[in-house]
Amino acid sequence: MDRVAAAAGDAHESYLRELRRRLREDRDSRTSDCVRRLHQVSRRLQSLRGEAIRRGRAARWDDAQDGMQQVYDHSLSSLERTWELWEGAQRLASAAARQQAEDARETLIHQMQQSIQQLERGLDQWQNAASESENSSTESAEVLGQLRKELDASLEVARDVDERMKQLEGDLQRKIDPLAGEREG
Repeated sequence: MDRVAAAAGDAHESYLRELRRRLREDRDSRTSDCVRRLHQVSRRLQSLRGEAIRRGRAARWDDAQDGMQQVYDHSLSSLERTWELWEGAQRLASAAARQQAEDARETLIHQMQQSIQQLERGLDQWQNAASESENSSTESAEVLGQLRKELDASLEVARDVDERMKQLEGDLQRKIDPLAGEREG
């Protein structure tokens, strides 16, 4: 099992390096910063999981871990999407359509930055609660409950943004390739 986890970790590291390489093309320091921060979040999440397992407390943190992983995955997906929006905007002939794509990208970057900040705060809370072995079960449950509420709220916002982005991407695709809708139908 350790080899499988190590191989998955190596594949994820390679994926993040490739994403960072691609994002250099957009010349936007915010996306580079986001991939760097997500890389750090990934490492911290793995480290804290390992520590919880070593201490025999993994079951207490499963729900929070799942929530953080979902927010992490969504943030990574959003980061990919920012690149796709940037790339698509480069192909648009209309200045108005380009502006629409750039505005959508700005919204996505802002939402992604907030999600990453939420992940970092959540990891800090997790680390603080885990390191204070004196905490009672009630205090730990309160920390976990609050963390889960915050993660759920973050995921809800992410889902709303996702829906808006899907609609916009469809609109932009039709502007890039006006015949795409006719071929699909």
